[in-house]
Amino acid sequence: MQHYIRSITQELLNKITDEQMHYTPADLLEAGFPPFLVERISLEIQRNLADSVSLPDSDWADMQADHVQDAWDNFLVAIRAETRIPASYLRSVIENAVEDILELLAEPERTIQETLFRQEKMASVLELQVRRQWIVTNGHLADAVLRYMNRKGLTEISREKAANIIRQIDLHLASGYTPLKWGQALDVWFKLMGQAIPSAMLTRYFADKGLSDIAKRFEQTDEAMSRSRLIEYLSMPDLNWGAADEDDLPGFTPVLPYESKESAADEKLDEDNDESNNSLASLYSPQQDDEDESAADANLDDDEDESNNSLASLYSPQQDDDDSAADE
Repeated sequence: MQHYIRSITQELLNKITDEQMHYTPADLLEAGFPPFLVERISLEIQRNLADSVSLPDSDWADMQADHVQDAWDNFLVAIRAETRIPASYLRSVIENAVEDILELLAEPERTIQETLFRQEKMASVLELQVRRQWIVTNGHLADAVLRYMNRKGLTEISREKAANIIRQIDLHLASGYTPLKWGQALDVWFKLMGQAIPSAMLTRYFADKGLSDIAKRFEQTDEAMSRSRLIEYLSMPDLNWGAADEDDLPGFTPVLPYESKESAADEKLDEDNDESNNSLASLYSPQQDDEDESAADANLDDDEDESNNSLASLYSPQQDDDDSAADE
């Protein structure tokens, strides 16, 4: 992993042609840095700023007075608008951001859980909302947890329950992917890593989703995958798209990505307590064509015995025309 981090960091640094004492996020965007990477770097800048600036203390003034606090808040707003990276810290800041994003790309389910819960077994909705901002790719999986909490009126949720929601959403999406759609889903990889993705990274990616046969196929090759080669590789007819950890979802029957959306709609998910049928639709509602709409009827048994709740409302990305075409 360190090899990839150093290599990507150097490629990014090579994009910066003018030497300056400081660099702003706008400078990095102009140099051609991917927007999601600049977003992660901006968060790092804000965190470093918060660590380096604090309200001074004095015995000679009431620093808690309302007008002092108001002035301090205005000061913070002003300096946040002027944030920048000292040139001497640029490499380390980029490396940290690249490392975090690579982990998020390679193992999204695991990394999102760790980001949202850290070492905790429970987390409040406020904690999750704050931590969600650090998930700059695959954010729909984290959003699914927050939407679930909003639907149920929950103020906190367990790590185990959140992991189950994330897994179900991820498997539901993967079940409808064609090789072309996988190529589109992995586009963010190419934006960060260039023209090819190392097979070792793809091994981790598909293993994280529980697609063990796909992961093993990539493990058996040292080939770096271009976009066209990746689509070709995923089109092999003998691939087994069944999830390896189906036992974690009793009654779940994985849907092959080459089956029609109408077939996918008939597949059911039973959650822990085998209660009444609720569909995935309200947690998952991308903008879809007519064939896509039937896929939203895949069923989920919820542990609170409620009816007609689906995964659509937890996931509602804006999809472009290419995405719709890939689903057909």
